[in-house]
Amino acid sequence: MDTINTCPVCSNGNFKFLYKTTDRMFGIPGEFNLMKCTVCDFILLNPRPDGIEISKYYPEDQFYSYKSQNYFRSLLKEILYSNPFDRYSNRILSKKTSGKVLDVGCGSGALLDTYRDNGWETYGIEISKEACTNANQKGHNVSKYSIEQYETDKKFSLIILQSVFEHLHNPDLALDKIRHLLDDDGRVIITVPNMNSIHYKLFNQYYWGIDSPRHLYLYNVENIRRLAEKKGFNIEYTTTISSPSGVIISMYNWIFESFGKRFFLAKYKAGLLDLILVMLLYFPSKLIDLFKSGDYLKIVMSKSKDSA
Repeated sequence: MDTINTCPVCSNGNFKFLYKTTDRMFGIPGEFNLMKCTVCDFILLNPRPDGIEISKYYPEDQFYSYKSQNYFRSLLKEILYSNPFDRYSNRILSKKTSGKVLDVGCGSGALLDTYRDNGWETYGIEISKEACTNANQKGHNVSKYSIEQYETDKKFSLIILQSVFEHLHNPDLALDKIRHLLDDDGRVIITVPNMNSIHYKLFNQYYWGIDSPRHLYLYNVENIRRLAEKKGFNIEYTTTISSPSGVIISMYNWIFESFGKRFFLAKYKAGLLDLILVMLLYFPSKLIDLFKSGDYLKIVMSKSKDSA
């Protein structure tokens, strides 16, 4: 286990204990401390599994993003995890019909499929061998590396980290590499669980976005702004993306654990009750995004002009 002595955001050395957490996705043994910086309120796992230990919490045969998804599942996910008030991604796809896009932690290439179909040259980085194979079979250029290890002479118009940044052991090094790979007029899109969301404030330690120990760092918009500006980026746009499934998972965590039981997401099969809850919660969850209080935080950034 690695111990973090100073806050990655503000360099403060004092942390406050929040919660004892466990693996709620697969039920793999282990207990972890969720801590909060006493100065900037940044939330992190401390201590945390090192780069070798963490691998057992991403089982190759079970982790969701490693598997190929059929058309129906991809469409359903796109509907649930969309924000009707967010037009940024659509503008990128409609205004720019060519260019290189790099998806960091691309899984089996579901997101890259969309960009390829809109004329982009698609590249990806993925640590799973199986996922790399699945993505490359669909015509993408995917390499088995971490972002810190990735080397290329190419420059990218768009770099995406969708539900990835919170998994990275060293966000500072990752941002350095991303800046190096980005065109001077390129954009970076980062999507992470939102620790300023209504969902976290309502469910606290039962919030699905904690996902210990895979989520090493838990961000709000100010945390990422400070990290980004320190590394020569400018925040251009922020919004949130809510899904009824986030509320449902957090609710199940709360109910099960209140009765001394455990709810393991990877082992759960959705049923009729879940479908009813999704229908009831869909429109309220989208209204939350109008106030930028949803459970996913989406940030678009570019290179700062004075440091380009």
